[in-house]
Order: sequence, then structure tokens, then C-alpha cells
Amino acid sequence: MNATARPRSWLRRVLRFLLWTALILATLIVARCLYAFRDRSPGADFVLNLDDRDARSQPRPLQVGFGRVKINPDLSDPARPVWLAGFNQHRAATKIHDDLWAVACVLDDGTKRLGIVVLDAIGLFHEDVLKVRRRLAPDWKIQYAVVCTTHNHSTPDLMGLWGPDSPALPR
Repeated sequence: MNATARPRSWLRRVLRFLLWTALILATLIVARCLYAFRDRSPGADFVLNLDDRDARSQPRPLQVGFGRVKINPDLSDPARPVWLAGFNQHRAATKIHDDLWAVACVLDDGTKRLGIVVLDAIGLFHEDVLKVRRRLAPDWKIQYAVVCTTHNHSTPDLMGLWGPDSPALPR
């Protein structure tokens, strides 16, 4: 009886150790997920209210406006290089081959006004999109604003992933 008791108690200790290890690991994974998916922009809401009763009761013509502006980076100071996004790390811009643009479109049906801005860039963080939305002039009366990028691999690195010492990508 003594010989069989030892293997069983050893097995119980190993199983208990594995169970506690799995429990701690699961707790750490849940904590990491909760942290990663937290609200990074408290107070920023997206409420889409597309009630068409006003538009049906008083139909108006659709008005559309467009605009664009160059957003080329300043390459005149070699002490402040502009890092290019995509393909490889540590690529500094040397000249401008094609202009980069921010193109805007505003749609207005007489009841709702939608603004769309597209940037020649590889990406833009959500916090930056919120900053752009906050800077819209109130007298423009834009209820909905969409800000997006073209995902171009020869534009300035707006996300900080492809600079010379980026921890995200190895050299």
C-alpha cells in the first residue's frame, strides 16, 4: 500500500501544479485581452441616425462638393528625415516623385451632411481620426465624417512602424 501511495501523491501534485499554472495563464490572457480591447477614446461615440422621414416629406436635390489639397512632407531638412512606410524599415524619403493628396467630398441631401476625406497614406490611428473630426468647423454642419487612407507604401510613416529604430520590425 505504501508503494502505490507515493506515485498517486506525486501524480496529484503534478496535476495540481498544472491546474494552477493553467488557471494563472488563463487569468493573464483574459487580463491582456481586457487591456488590449479597452476604450482608448472615452467619450467618442459613433451614432448613426439615418431616419429618412424628413427627406421623404420634403425632397431636395442632392448637393455634392469636392476639394483636394497637397500634403507633401517637407524634405528640406536632412537632420529630420521623413521615413517611408511599408516594404522595409529605415527608408528615408529623398525626393517627391508624385504629389500626395488629401481629397474631400461632401454630400448633402438637405437633411443630412456627410463628409469623406481620403489621405494618401498607409494608415491613420483611430485617435488621429477623432482629432480630425473634432477640428471640423461647426458652421460646416457635417453630421457624419469618414476619414480613411489609401494604404500607399511610398508615403510618410504616420504610425511609427518603419523608422530607423522601430521595435515593431527587425532590421
